[in-house]
Amino acid sequence: MYDQMAEATRMGQPYQTWLDPPPGPPTDAEGNFISLSDWDPDNWPPHIHPPKPPEPKGS
Repeated sequence: MYDQMAEATRMGQPYQTWLDPPPGPPTDAEGNFISLSDWDPDNWPPHIHPPKPPEPKGS
């Protein structure tokens, strides 16, 4: 993968990742990051750990 990235840079071409899903947080149709509060907890991205539940008070 790094060789392909270096080759794309050398040739002045954008690198197209073959990772599926692509790295990073979910994006909307325009490529903007979607706020964490808008993520669907029932359809969480498999490559991102869900947030920890809050600890009980008094612990």
